[in-house]
Amino acid sequence: MGGELQDAKKVLKNIDTMILAIKATGGWKERKRFRLSKHEIDQLCTTSEPKIRRMAINLLTAEAMLQEPAPSLHSRWDEYQRRQMDILVELGMMKK
Repeated sequence: MGGELQDAKKVLKNIDTMILAIKATGGWKERKRFRLSKHEIDQLCTTSEPKIRRMAINLLTAEAMLQEPAPSLHSRWDEYQRRQMDILVELGMMKK
């Protein structure tokens, strides 16, 4: 899991950079396209950012598992959820 944790940190750093770039290019012209108040848009951003980070961790976990040989014919869903949770806990994004 050490490699996955390092990859997760890199991915989250890249996500943070992308979010900042999106915010920087948005401005008032882009906000006019939404039929939401400034407060509602800020709230949407606040709830969306953790979801985007979580999606990146989910994808990273799935990609790592797909590169490994399956241990048997059983479903790997439980293992996927466990590994995903381990990474999120290590990153401080979730409590166990």
